[in-house]
Amino acid sequence: MIGTAASRVPPTSPPLVYLDTQDYSRFGDVLRGKGDAKHEHLYRELLDRRDDGDVLFVYSMAILGELLQFSEEHAETTECKARAIEQLCTDNVLIYPGRLVALEVARALYPEAADRSEPSALAFSSSNYWYPNVADVFDGLKAQMQRQLTDEVGALGISGRTLKRAIKANAKKLNLAKVAREAAPAVAEQYGLPPAAVTQSIVGVLEGRVSSEEASHVLFGAIARPTAFVEIYFRRYEGEKSLPLWISGVGANLQRLLEELKAKLAPYTDNPQFRAFMETELQNRRRGLGATILALAASDLDEFGLNPTDLEVLKRDPDRAAQVPACLIVGEVMSAYASQTTGIQGTGKIERSFGGDLVHALYLPHVSLWRGDRRFSHLVRSTLPHLSDGVVGRLADLPQAIDKLNSSKARE
Repeated sequence: MIGTAASRVPPTSPPLVYLDTQDYSRFGDVLRGKGDAKHEHLYRELLDRRDDGDVLFVYSMAILGELLQFSEEHAETTECKARAIEQLCTDNVLIYPGRLVALEVARALYPEAADRSEPSALAFSSSNYWYPNVADVFDGLKAQMQRQLTDEVGALGISGRTLKRAIKANAKKLNLAKVAREAAPAVAEQYGLPPAAVTQSIVGVLEGRVSSEEASHVLFGAIARPTAFVEIYFRRYEGEKSLPLWISGVGANLQRLLEELKAKLAPYTDNPQFRAFMETELQNRRRGLGATILALAASDLDEFGLNPTDLEVLKRDPDRAAQVPACLIVGEVMSAYASQTTGIQGTGKIERSFGGDLVHALYLPHVSLWRGDRRFSHLVRSTLPHLSDGVVGRLADLPQAIDKLNSSKARE
């Protein structure tokens, strides 16, 4: 039998608290002198509880993706939001969503496999490890650089076959690690990175001293603090900036799909029998919906001793997949939200923010207290009653919820 989905991971001391994106936005306003007295007082209360060791606040990649929308015109707003995250959470995070799902799959599968041990990894990190494992970028880096160099030599338009072959042959003999080491200070200065991070990652891979996974962790760890990330990713990096689009894209796709479903159902939703039929259909398909989140783990299987077959087995058996917390959450919440917004049980507004809210909900089993806005918090409580005691629907209620949680632990 596959392992059962636990209500929540064992409680930590101090408890972990996950805030809503809008909470950090309000606290960012406080830091730039634009907040109201109520939120300024609340922010100080939460900082005091953190300083007293009563709580650890944690953020995630999903928080950053939603919160840190950047333009030079509003740079101070983004920077203050990043500072609010840092001040409350320091270096404490929950891991990248794909890694989280892979970890949960590994935990769920290990009891039924004699050759597997229980994963020792945690969803919590105290070193700002919110970013994905991008070891694939470093895999074959040397060969990739060599091919690029050879192609560039070939594009120079040098006449004479013998001369061209000689230049290409010498290019292949070039010590790329030495070149990278010499270039490291300039690269570090350009992007505001510690020179050691460039040397230990890129040069380390080229010299064979570190693995691709270690290189990924070293390089991205150097820019992981939210304020550093804003400076380097938004201001210095000139390539494609897809992080803010990642989370908004999830929301936009879900909104589009639900709007299409609503339009298709509209001619029939006045019929009570049809609505009852569709409600039954959603209930029957909710576990299949939940299994779709397994695709998020595809790039992180190796880290947790998994392979693609493990995911395929779960996808073919949605009842088993529902023992993975992420699958259970997605299935229950999505089916209920679809029912409430497409005319089956209601006609509420389909929000673009729902996709981001759903990603945030993946972290619910891994924290003691979890914040969401009122509508989504109510949805979570009603669909996931085994997790409802950790949901805090009003930011103003959070200090009391922290105190109540700590008091109950003290009495145990």
